[in-house]
Amino acid sequence: MILTLKCGQASILMSDSLDRKLLWHERLALRGHLIACRVCPTLKTQLETIARTSRRKPPSDINLSSDAKQRLKETIRASQTIEE
Repeated sequence: MILTLKCGQASILMSDSLDRKLLWHERLALRGHLIACRVCPTLKTQLETIARTSRRKPPSDINLSSDAKQRLKETIRASQTIEE
């Protein structure tokens, strides 16, 4: 891993860092890129926000009306038909 990353390489490492601990040289290269790049720190923040939000447990007190449940079922069935 080289110390100077392109944004595409940095975005892959940022994504990987959400799933695994980066190797020391990957962390070093990513840190250097984030210091030098004006765009990638924003992407890093966005990825972290998405990951944090996706780990949240939804509230257990969500109640849908029968009509809303039926519309959801119909939408799911329609999308499954399209995929086939």
